Amino acid sequence: VGDIVDRARGSDAQDVDTILLGSGRIDESVVIKKKQIQLLGVGPGFTLLYGKHKHKPVVAVGKEGSAEISMMTITNGEDGVLVEKGGSAKLRNLILMGLVNGVHLEKEATADLLNLTISDNAKHGVWLEPKDKKGDFTLTGRNNILSFNGGYGLLAPEHGDTVYSFSYSD
Repeated sequence: VGDIVDRARGSDAQDVDTILLGSGRIDESVVIKKKQIQLLGVGPGFTLLYGKHKHKPVVAVGKEGSAEISMMTITNGEDGVLVEKGGSAKLRNLILMGLVNGVHLEKEATADLLNLTISDNAKHGVWLEPKDKKGDFTLTGRNNILSFNGGYGLLAPEHGDTVYSFSYSD
């Protein structure tokens, strides 16, 4: 599986690549730099993406990256999914638990969250981090459960001229 997941990191990925992960535990950390990647498991109770490094994101979407991640459980990392400045992610049918933060968005990131369970993380379920005084976020969420996180379910701190755009319903 490692060789397949490595395609998401390198320049050999097509404009849109779909990476299918089967059932079982997959010990990987994934970095999506400049491509559009679909990372699909077979279900949150069947596919477990277990981060290789406890102090790094399990999945990182770079500033020019775009990802659709669905149908798995993500655990064992600093962030379950980190979306860096300017990156975008669609997260569907996931369990994010046993992390520091479930979802971490840097400024100017976009995320669409649907049918997620984000629970039992050391800090926050969803953390919007404005790093400096300017930066906008776009977060859309539907049918999500944020519970039993050590900090906030959703942390969007006031910071200078930061603009938050929320569309959230459960």
